[in-house]
Amino acid sequence: MVLPEAQGNYGIRPAFGTRELDARAIIHLKILASRDHLGRGRSSVDWQGHTGNMSPARFGEAIDILDYLPRSALSSLEAGETVYNHSAPASHFYLVVRGRVRVSRIIPNHGPLILDIYGSDEIFGESALLDRSYRPDVAVTLEATDLMIWTSEQIRNVVRLRPQVGIALGQILTQRLIAFGNRLESFAAGDIKQRLARSLIHMAERLGEAGKDGSVHITGLRHETLAEYVVSSRVSVTHWLKYFRRQGLVDYNRNRLQVFAPALGEWLKLNTVDSGGMPPAEQTVSRKPPTSETRPLSRREVQIMDLVAEGLRNQEIADRLRLSQQTIKNHLHSIFEKLAVVDRRHAARRIALLRRN
Repeated sequence: MVLPEAQGNYGIRPAFGTRELDARAIIHLKILASRDHLGRGRSSVDWQGHTGNMSPARFGEAIDILDYLPRSALSSLEAGETVYNHSAPASHFYLVVRGRVRVSRIIPNHGPLILDIYGSDEIFGESALLDRSYRPDVAVTLEATDLMIWTSEQIRNVVRLRPQVGIALGQILTQRLIAFGNRLESFAAGDIKQRLARSLIHMAERLGEAGKDGSVHITGLRHETLAEYVVSSRVSVTHWLKYFRRQGLVDYNRNRLQVFAPALGEWLKLNTVDSGGMPPAEQTVSRKPPTSETRPLSRREVQIMDLVAEGLRNQEIADRLRLSQQTIKNHLHSIFEKLAVVDRRHAARRIALLRRN
């Protein structure tokens, strides 16, 4: 396969010693080497890159497109390199093998709007399906990135030979359409802190790595990038990140953003109202009205959480404080509501962050 020339509008250069590998083989080896994909159910891959499980898919069955893509060269880019821009014809598909790519659109009198950020195993450049003479968006690497590249004609040929690829593409595009619809709804009905919370949860699910404390770590995500994603200023994003950190929902430094997604999701439920100005129905049954800040714990609740942090179980805490086990459970329920968390582990983590801040 011939890759686009380095001096062209694509900004892609073939990697030194570029190898010809099957897309599934590379992803499979990467899984074995670095991360667990939580049971995606892919078929086995031999060392020649051949895949098994090539039986036709039933309609509505989820299909992994990496099971059916043909071989392609691996191209490596440094951080900040342009994959394609407006003047490039929409003629290539891309798969992120390693790294991240930001796809954005320039809005006149406003600046860049990030459409999405794509990480390992994700494809982008789907406007190649339309064979336009230009791209409506710009793709730039956020870090050192390895890509596989196919021409639109190659993808068409694969779809003719392997209809599963066409079904998989349809599923991917449908999922993205739903995600964009949800994002538009957030723009219309949510304020900046709600948009930011949803975006952090979304990015944690797709781009993060799970930590031992139940949080998700996202590296290389700058405040400016988040501002372009939620359509706000960097100052506003920094302000609300500090707010979330005071609540024990996130933590961050210059290199890493730490998101406690379950707690942040719980906060979002408690702080989201529908068009009528009322909290969601399922929350009015079991939740108290939310407040803008974490409510303080009573002295007894602080005692209980100190014992939780020591690793004591409910009965052990009850024995230590000479209370009933049901009383301890009631106190924990109150603590979870005040901290907007869902379990003991996240409550202990939030208190630790709150004390530190």
